Amino acid sequence: IDGPGGFTFHGTGSIGSAANLKSLIDGNKFVIAKSTRFSSHWGIIIGYNNLGSTLSDFYYLDPQDTSAVFRSVPSNGWMNTSSVTRIFQ
Repeated sequence: IDGPGGFTFHGTGSIGSAANLKSLIDGNKFVIAKSTRFSSHWGIIIGYNNLGSTLSDFYYLDPQDTSAVFRSVPSNGWMNTSSVTRIFQ
């Protein structure tokens, strides 16, 4: 997905904090984060509710789901502050 006609890779990191995620999303970037739901599994954090001041405000989509299910980042324990991320724009 990186390259002409696709998205631009901006690096790696971790979820860290709500402020970090909010800054990325408000900067028109999207975050793909590693999930522990299955081995070697990733989800895309696509937005937030309320003010984006707590991790529970953020939601993601999981490609394993057969329909769009908006999951809260920390609610199920599959993603947390130390989850590895890939950042794109």
